[in-house]
Amino acid sequence: MQSGRYWARLGLVAVELSLVLLVIVLLLALARQMLTMSYLVMGHDTDYYLGVGREVVAGLVPYRDFSFEYPPLALAPIVLPVALASIVGAQLDSVGYVLLLALENVAVVGATGLCLSWLARRGWSARSPRATFLVYLGLVCATPILFWRFDALPALLTVLALCAVAARRPVASGLAIAAGALTKLYPVVLLPVVPLLAQRRSGCRSCRGRGRNSQGSQRGSGGHDRCRTECCCRDVKWAQADKCAQATSRAQAAEREPLTTATQLDRGDPQ
Repeated sequence: MQSGRYWARLGLVAVELSLVLLVIVLLLALARQMLTMSYLVMGHDTDYYLGVGREVVAGLVPYRDFSFEYPPLALAPIVLPVALASIVGAQLDSVGYVLLLALENVAVVGATGLCLSWLARRGWSARSPRATFLVYLGLVCATPILFWRFDALPALLTVLALCAVAARRPVASGLAIAAGALTKLYPVVLLPVVPLLAQRRSGCRSCRGRGRNSQGSQRGSGGHDRCRTECCCRDVKWAQADKCAQATSRAQAAEREPLTTATQLDRGDPQ
């Protein structure tokens, strides 16, 4: 009887492993097909990038000696593979350029994922840092065309701007947005948002300072509690302000309860 259960369980495990391996093979085949199609679609862009890199390394000036359709900092990720090849004295062809550009984007994508995990630890994500990183990794895998473009760099600069806001570094955030806009224009949409976030965070910090300076006075404590309700404390998401307010109210009630009980006992009032 036990031997029959053992073989049945072993057969079930074998079926499950076979299904897992089948899914992995299908996913690898799908990824290969997507990479092939993406390269066929974007092959002309990589050839254009290679031509621009060769002209810059040869000493030509973009916008003056040849036309260049992107902002100036976009030259950095485009020219870097060609510059590295010229330093080592290698002649870079289309295949080699594609490989170096993909490796460059892998490094940038990894840095972006680390920055997103850091933001998640600071309360800027509804998910845990690990879940946030995995979701981002899934989005990257779903768009393999990213590895043959330079869009990963402005995305990293945009995330760095948000990290600077979370760290209360508005000047660094503005510099990151400027660098992102000089790479690709879309990070400029954060310009009206970053000052508002920085002002709100600095206001919360000043309210906390007033609450500490009040040295436990009732008025100062009330102002500090209102600040915690409005600003939702340090390193807590703005969307959780109600939960923070409820936690503050419960803590205040727990602090008042022992005082009320002691007062009743002193007066001889029955509980």
